[in-house]
Amino acid sequence: LEEQVSIYKKAALRFDTRPFTIRLADLGGDKISQFKLAPHEQESNPFMGCRGIRLFLKYPILLKTQIQAIIKTASLVPAKVKIMAPMISNAEEVIEVKKVFEQTLKEMQAQNICPQNKIDFGIMVEVPSIALTLDSIINKIDFASIGTNDLIQYLIAVDRGNQDVADLYDPYHPAVLRMINSIIQACHKKGVEISVCGEMASDPELVPFLVGLGIDSLSISVRMFLRI
Repeated sequence: LEEQVSIYKKAALRFDTRPFTIRLADLGGDKISQFKLAPHEQESNPFMGCRGIRLFLKYPILLKTQIQAIIKTASLVPAKVKIMAPMISNAEEVIEVKKVFEQTLKEMQAQNICPQNKIDFGIMVEVPSIALTLDSIINKIDFASIGTNDLIQYLIAVDRGNQDVADLYDPYHPAVLRMINSIIQACHKKGVEISVCGEMASDPELVPFLVGLGIDSLSISVRMFLRI
């Protein structure tokens, strides 16, 4: 816990009073062998297995520990700390994670560990099932971020790390562009802030399209920042 707080605090202080988003760890089958949780076989397809919020809900102590670290960080820094859940695929996951977050917040406030600002709760939209049903959870979140790398991978059914099919990984695919548009419209309809992260956000040819759709913010790689 304290190790996480130390890392988050150091980073958050650089943001002064600006928003500082911490994503819940997206650990997956390709990384879980490093953690002594339980016997866990190497997954044949870790990108679609027990990763992200699925793993955290299976091992609640991991989820609660990181949430505690985030809340404690928010009590120590002036930056507006935000929490974001990855790999969300249904409404039940959002409800469960928010329940743990709100319960943990109450427990820590009872110990006089209080955030300096309200901690906004958001999700990664990177699984088509949640992208198509955002209306079912839109009132339960404060913001969302489109994770384009995984969204494209799942939508087109292509492993971008597989050289045999890597040429099919296409951010310009009409299905990808239409889905991004529908996500943005669904969020704006309810006044929810929506951003884009992933390689699309650092693509000079795609950024005008995203801006034209009304995206609120972009998560850009450092090397592409000035060009974008």
